[in-house]
Amino acid sequence: MGEIGQLIGTVLVVNLVGVGVLVMASVRIVAGFWPTIPRALLCAGLVFILTILIAWSMQFAFGSDNRVPTWAIMLVLNAVIMNSLIRKPDGAAMGLLTAGLAALVQIAVEAAVIVVLAIVLGLSIFEAVQNPH
Repeated sequence: MGEIGQLIGTVLVVNLVGVGVLVMASVRIVAGFWPTIPRALLCAGLVFILTILIAWSMQFAFGSDNRVPTWAIMLVLNAVIMNSLIRKPDGAAMGLLTAGLAALVQIAVEAAVIVVLAIVLGLSIFEAVQNPH
């Protein structure tokens, strides 16, 4: 059980750091500045936890047939949290529209990475099934 817990912890930390870097890059692309690493990691962690909690509670409250897509919840939460946590170099807020656009860029890049990883994994499984050792 210890190895599984360590593996899960490693995957969570790597994902948090990866999404934190993606938050930094999306803010740089949209707003033109690099946010600090701790703020980007905090933003990524809060969005991750709150998305899971809100999606679960909405599914519990409304039933599994009437749920809002998780990406829509993540987009709104990401925009609000980015706007409140990440500041411009002069100390002003980013603005909700700019934060929303940065969140949209982040979600698009995440979706592209997921598609590429799914294709690579599918091809490797197909290869393993076709050529058993």
